[in-house]
Amino acid sequence: MPYLTTYLDFAKKPIILPNAVPSTGNVEATVIQADIEMFEPMYLKKIFGKPFYDLFIAGLDAETAIYTDIRDGGDYVDIYGITQEWQGFGVGHNPIACYTYYNILDNNETITTGIGELKPNIENGVRASNFMKQVVAWNTMVDFNEKLHGYLYANRDSYPTYIGVNSYTPYAYYSYMKDWIELFTRLNKFGF
Repeated sequence: MPYLTTYLDFAKKPIILPNAVPSTGNVEATVIQADIEMFEPMYLKKIFGKPFYDLFIAGLDAETAIYTDIRDGGDYVDIYGITQEWQGFGVGHNPIACYTYYNILDNNETITTGIGELKPNIENGVRASNFMKQVVAWNTMVDFNEKLHGYLYANRDSYPTYIGVNSYTPYAYYSYMKDWIELFTRLNKFGF
């Protein structure tokens, strides 16, 4: 299956990564692609649950309509009777890209060496925190996740193995679904 996230997802605010375009000798692009390959399945397993993740991947490979509809997006009616839109996993509205971006920035705060963790020394510049960019990316992901959950919940008869099928409110299952709930929890500038 081709990945739902590509380097194009990192060329639009709020998640911009320089040097994401694959080219000969572009080490940063190679690392970003490796991050996509690691974080995309991680995100999908958290948001869908493992059984539904397996069905989703197989459904995309087979081009099954109910799974390509999740990928491509669609309208749904929420619990208040209001028509909403899940835009799908596309450039500019891909929660997986936001999740990946957040984790890339988190992992790049320091450089791991044989003698420990180091922060690069920057010439002609002042080191600044990237945390606010992480907060914006994470909260944008939460917004997308709420739409995705709303879409899956509204169509729960088609997706009975989706992890959140039993409740419109994700927080109802906090005690045993911490990984899933994490994807619906907003951050603030203080980190909680």
